[in-house]
Amino acid sequence: MTPPPPLATTAPLAENSCTGGGQGKRSYADAREGFCFFYPDDFFVNKPGQGNVEFLGPALDKSLQPVRAYINIAKKEPVGNRTLDEIAMSVWKEARSAYRLANISMGEQDALVA
Repeated sequence: MTPPPPLATTAPLAENSCTGGGQGKRSYADAREGFCFFYPDDFFVNKPGQGNVEFLGPALDKSLQPVRAYINIAKKEPVGNRTLDEIAMSVWKEARSAYRLANISMGEQDALVA
């Protein structure tokens, strides 16, 4: 396995700070933002800015900027009394292209995927 290319500041891993993981998984916890996330061993963590963390998978091709699977968790704005759907629509209406939205369940919590 080749190491990932250098990115912005790599976040310190919070190993063993979440419960319920398993073999082949690592954990990342952000107590300040109030979340814990499990991700595969072959992914790595990048923190491109304040309130933003990315989980990037291994390179899927051999180009200088390879295609990767990734998950980005970003704190965009205060929740207030809005629903998850209202927040998502507010964030995504400013996107360059349209998104398809779907409600899912993650760890018995309502989640929205685009």
